[in-house]
Amino acid sequence: DECQRINCDYLFVVDSDARLTNPQTLRHLIEANRSIIAPMLVRPKEYWSNFWGTITNDGYYSRSHDYVQIIKNER
Repeated sequence: DECQRINCDYLFVVDSDARLTNPQTLRHLIEANRSIIAPMLVRPKEYWSNFWGTITNDGYYSRSHDYVQIIKNER
């Protein structure tokens, strides 16, 4: 709400358990020139990410056939 009120150019929101290790992350996000953009976050050496490959008909997470390739940045 505050960002809209003061008409800010950018809003950056991150969970407290996320850690960005690339110092250029914000620059890359801004240069993408999108209305909304979010990085895919992964945990090293784990099959965990903030990306859902697909969902069930009930709206629950379901691992897609290419999930591992996607989170390893192979696809």
